[in-house]
Amino acid sequence: MKQHLTHPLNVRWARSADLALVARLCEKWNAERLYEVFWEYARLNARVLRQRGASSWLCFEDQRLSGFALGRGAEGAFVLEEAWAPFEGTFGGSTAISGRDQARADAFRLQVLAGIKERPLLMRGAIDNHFVHGIARTLKLPWFNGLVLAERALSTTKAVTVPPGFALRPFKFGDEEFFSSLYSEVYQEQVSHKAFKDWAKKQSCRTIVATRVTGSFVGFIIAEKRHYGSVGDFAIAVTPRFQRMGVGGALLDAGLNALRELGATRAIADYRTSNGATHALYGGRGFKPVRVYNFFSVG
Repeated sequence: MKQHLTHPLNVRWARSADLALVARLCEKWNAERLYEVFWEYARLNARVLRQRGASSWLCFEDQRLSGFALGRGAEGAFVLEEAWAPFEGTFGGSTAISGRDQARADAFRLQVLAGIKERPLLMRGAIDNHFVHGIARTLKLPWFNGLVLAERALSTTKAVTVPPGFALRPFKFGDEEFFSSLYSEVYQEQVSHKAFKDWAKKQSCRTIVATRVTGSFVGFIIAEKRHYGSVGDFAIAVTPRFQRMGVGGALLDAGLNALRELGATRAIADYRTSNGATHALYGGRGFKPVRVYNFFSVG
């Protein structure tokens, strides 16, 4: 009997400047599920990708378009936020990898990952993204962290209870320096003073600052009504020594009320899977997790 040989798979990843195509592929592969890409939750387009300094790749298997990758560098690091392509393996307790999947992993490693010079380099994938998790398993990439996307309806205004010794006030010019410093301390991410100033004063935003009654800074929230649908989200941070004292809850309640006043009917929160206090804060205010991402460290 003649033996049938498996056709070898020809996989090629190539840099792409066609950001409109990459945006459409991102929407397609996410299949109308809630996503977070470059701080956007819907209607990804070439303009957004260009503004955020996106780098993108297209995947071809046997010369047919089969996937894409999308990421960006910032402050000396690089995150591949989206990568979708075929991957057939189901791992479970088995570590066996097919020749076709090994070809896919080798191509991604050599043609995408090896070409990114920034370090640290992280790769992110939603838990329903079989390609990213297959690549991470095949290349033995360690888990780094996780991100939860949660949402809740904004149907009623909530009373805001500020703990004794603290106060809330609107944003004033000059606060942005505190915002930038605190955000870096809490999230280990750099956002410039100017970016915070421009963000805080947008017409679609309401910015609230928490202070001690003596006037010293404690925390802030920027609540933003997005341009698509009736979605709102927010950035919130509290000085570590004042966390778990009710300040974060007061800021969040005030921010959610502000979103409702801006016309939002649904709020989205994103937070790290390893942050138990944040899980409790959002869960206690009706947020329900709808999607989870894993980050893997490439090097």
